[in-house]
Amino acid sequence: MRLFPLLLAALLSGCAPRALERTGPTAAAFEVRGRIALVEADIALAELRSDGTAIPRVEWGAAARLLYAQAAREVLGRQAIATVDHGPVASGGPGGGLHATATAVPAAADDARTASVRAEMTQMSRATGADYGLFTHLRGSHATRGRAALHAAGRLLVGGDMGGDTQEAEAWLVELRSGQVVWRNRTSGPQGDLRTLEGARRVAATLLAGLHGPAPAARH
Repeated sequence: MRLFPLLLAALLSGCAPRALERTGPTAAAFEVRGRIALVEADIALAELRSDGTAIPRVEWGAAARLLYAQAAREVLGRQAIATVDHGPVASGGPGGGLHATATAVPAAADDARTASVRAEMTQMSRATGADYGLFTHLRGSHATRGRAALHAAGRLLVGGDMGGDTQEAEAWLVELRSGQVVWRNRTSGPQGDLRTLEGARRVAATLLAGLHGPAPAARH
């Protein structure tokens, strides 16, 4: 798709901050009125070795994307939010460019990039029947046993942090009809091991906190 180059240009032009200013407080409660297209999460994990070297582990990321998708469906389902799966939105590998996708929606109504982004969002809506698109960007590392031992020893002996597991995650909800970011959340620090379903569930529960379906009508 042509989405990533267009959104990258929008990001570099300074449009992204104006779009994000309209999303409201991070992790604020948001009532989802409609169905969410779960865009394949942009997840990359690395192995942190005892010498501090981070080695990308493609197989970890591939497994994490599947586990996170299942966990996200479960979390949103408990909040009475209907979902439909959607693949990656840009070329260059699974989830390529999702960070730019969710942050680079331009603000100017007459900007050519705005029209292009909205066209992509409209296409997603037509393909899935969804009202929103949920984009997730996550980067993390898991320490080897040697690194984990060094981390524990450092904290015990000198009170310092020698570096253990790390995790940075962000999620954005985009209203597909307007192409605007309507909700976002960010977490820092390991919430769960995405290589396991239990860990993925913890990450999804934390990252998607605040999203909920319409409140049930009061009975008379």
